[in-house]
Amino acid sequence: MGVALAALLIDNLPKIDAGMAGLKNIDYVLRKLAWMRSQRIWPNGLRYLWTDAFGLVLLVSLYEALNEEPYLDDTKELVSEVDRVLGRKRGIRIGEEPDRDGQYLAMWLYALGARALRATLSRQGN
Repeated sequence: MGVALAALLIDNLPKIDAGMAGLKNIDYVLRKLAWMRSQRIWPNGLRYLWTDAFGLVLLVSLYEALNEEPYLDDTKELVSEVDRVLGRKRGIRIGEEPDRDGQYLAMWLYALGARALRATLSRQGN
């Protein structure tokens, strides 16, 4: 199962990276994030793995762009909350449409990898 998920992730990386290209305008991203938080849409609303995965990458990207530790702290809280709400003994509850499970999980794994890499580099002082 792990090898199949890794292959799925690798196959979807170009699509995932293309989706992240719109996050280059930091001021716009900060305004949208502040609005979503004020409206309690995200990360305080319902848990959706796809949305949370993009949000996790967004927070990592903000940390990398601004070098402000609270964004990295927010990633830890988000991962814990997703695990608390969506985590199950048999794995993460993906969604209501089984045919999309692979895409959702691939995006979440990509986001977790980005977070782990950034956290490791941060601890090393990079």
